[in-house]
Amino acid sequence: MTEISPSGNKQGLGSTLLKVWLYGTAFIGNCSCLGLVISFLLLASVLSTVGNAVNDISKEVSTSGKTSDKETVVSDEGSSNKIVVISVNGVISDSSTSTVLSSDTGASSGKIIADLDAAESDNDVKAVILDVNSPGGGVVASSKIYEKVKAVKEKKPVIALFGETAASGGYYISAPTSAIVSNADTFTGSIGVIMSLTNMEELYGKIGLKEVVFKSAQFKDIGSGTRPVTDAEKAILQGLINDAYAQFKSIVKEGRNLTDAQLEKVDDGRVFNGKQAKDLGLVDELGNFETAIRVAKQKANIDKANVVEYKSSHFLSSLLNGSSKNLSLTLFGQQPSATLPPSNRLLYMWDGSISQ
Repeated sequence: MTEISPSGNKQGLGSTLLKVWLYGTAFIGNCSCLGLVISFLLLASVLSTVGNAVNDISKEVSTSGKTSDKETVVSDEGSSNKIVVISVNGVISDSSTSTVLSSDTGASSGKIIADLDAAESDNDVKAVILDVNSPGGGVVASSKIYEKVKAVKEKKPVIALFGETAASGGYYISAPTSAIVSNADTFTGSIGVIMSLTNMEELYGKIGLKEVVFKSAQFKDIGSGTRPVTDAEKAILQGLINDAYAQFKSIVKEGRNLTDAQLEKVDDGRVFNGKQAKDLGLVDELGNFETAIRVAKQKANIDKANVVEYKSSHFLSSLLNGSSKNLSLTLFGQQPSATLPPSNRLLYMWDGSISQ
């Protein structure tokens, strides 16, 4: 039996934070409501740190060697065949978002691609369900997942299952799948690209700040938030958006086998509900998880299959990570799916989900 212990620095940090919480609670717990809030924040930090350490241990242990996570059985039909459910939950980015109070939120392209790799190489996996609940995210991260989904589909069926939101980048990565199943009230579509720049010039002037820039060439500080965007810069940035937009439309047209006339009805950036999307050819079938399982079996030509997920099966890791994440996000009035990638970048993102 192999024993794996967490790194010393994480163990020491977790111990230190625990002591800080215990002593801090004793000192400020009776002072005021603020003391109670601070105590909760310290506890969230402890849970997050210890949870990360335990999660690192569990991720080093693999049941198959094909993925860093263990399989969790969702439905057991006593079959050697498997249908794997891979979650795409939250904003799509190249890496998961971590903070002092929370960790591993958002849809990490690396994690999703690793899971797709595992499903692709496992001969017992007869089909994949991509469980999408995402407003989209980074252009590059979405493109990476798209390419992997397309590759897996060449070997076995990939079914996209839409949750509450599967818009923009969430739709982008689903376009090449074998079939798309959506709830009638899902928000989807939002085919397009967006980039947002914030001009803080007037704010800087009010507080007496002025940025001094030394640059090697005219456009080196393009997108600066301390001055207006010039017409030449607008043309450059719009060109980048137009290229990414053309790529998005091409992917939807190819993946959904749409005519130019059909594409024109859906490519203006608007969102649709699931029923509208089906009528417009963006969705194949309205339904739920059971519907996606049925479609996956049909596409794979199998009668029975065990449904599994790739996720951490370590109870303590799940408990601690989940507790700290949910506590910190709740305190700051956020939802896990609202974690945003950095600004000043091209996004396949439904902006309506982040403007509130």
